[in-house]
Amino acid sequence: MDPKQTASRLGCNAMSNICRILSRRKELIALLSVVALISAILVWFCWPLPCQSEAPLLIKYVKDTRPPELMAEGEAQMTSPDSNGENTINSEIEILTSQDLVNTVVEVLSPGRILAKAGGGTNRLEAGHLVKSGFTAGVAMKSDVINLVFSGPDPEMVQPILSQIIGSYLKGHADIHRPEFNEFLIRETDTVKGKLQETESALRDAKTRAGIVSLDDNKKSLEEMTLKIQQKLYDADVELAVCQRTIKARRDLLANPAGSTAPTNPPSLPTADPAASLNEEIIKGEALEARIQVLTNQLAEVGRKAGAVNGQEGVILQLTRDKEPEEAEFSFYSRRLKESRAFEALGAGDANISVVESPTPAVRDMRSSPE
Repeated sequence: MDPKQTASRLGCNAMSNICRILSRRKELIALLSVVALISAILVWFCWPLPCQSEAPLLIKYVKDTRPPELMAEGEAQMTSPDSNGENTINSEIEILTSQDLVNTVVEVLSPGRILAKAGGGTNRLEAGHLVKSGFTAGVAMKSDVINLVFSGPDPEMVQPILSQIIGSYLKGHADIHRPEFNEFLIRETDTVKGKLQETESALRDAKTRAGIVSLDDNKKSLEEMTLKIQQKLYDADVELAVCQRTIKARRDLLANPAGSTAPTNPPSLPTADPAASLNEEIIKGEALEARIQVLTNQLAEVGRKAGAVNGQEGVILQLTRDKEPEEAEFSFYSRRLKESRAFEALGAGDANISVVESPTPAVRDMRSSPE
């Protein structure tokens, strides 16, 4: 017999035997198949497989802000990830995986919620351990994206926990790189405001003692008044001298009308009623003398005021010089405080860090499936 035919016949017999055996045990085979299927379903739904949520985080650059007294307006230090994305990215991963951030997440979500399907309880340390052990932050080579993954036993909590991790990280990032200076700014603003008020009060007192409002305007006004009074005083002196000469000439004429050596008709003397003319000149002279006295008193008063101004001028100038930088400093701190409060009101969001995709809904972590 041909060996090939013999081998073919033996193979057919073996398959026939197998089929006969399987047909006799088909009930058992069907039962085992159903049991296997039910077991697989039970394992899938009842085995405590962890679930996970993922979210990518893009780091464009990091902006560090220094205290206001150390920087000019609008100045800040900006650092972009290096060519490998290592230095800056690693710094942000340290913030993401820090124990402080874990503690914040536990405090916000509460240990009871976090441990609800992990044995229960309200132990903060256990809740923190679950959050820290289930969270990973990794970055691919030459990438600015940090891949965030949180894995936990509770499918209802993995997404909220990862969302809270991201929210706490953004606030922590702002606190570290752009700390709030509200308390510092309030303290400095109040200090500078107090100094400015003291300077303004001292300046008002000095101006009150000098009797002025504006130093330059008052000095100019006093100079103009002095010149006007001096000119009027000079004119009055000249007019009084002429009047006295006229009075002397008239008296000489009346005392010796025939033998007087004075001119019979001086230009300043009228020819009619010399006695009446003399009286008029005497009255005029007395008026000029009174006018000169008034002008002299006015000149002395202006001089007194000028002396008072000169006595306070140095103090006023120094206080004015002190006031100018204090006003500038007060304006600076007031403006920065307003900006800081506006930033705080707008929230800690930062355009240099973007959540590329919100945390995904919970999915089973197949890497942890039983063998």
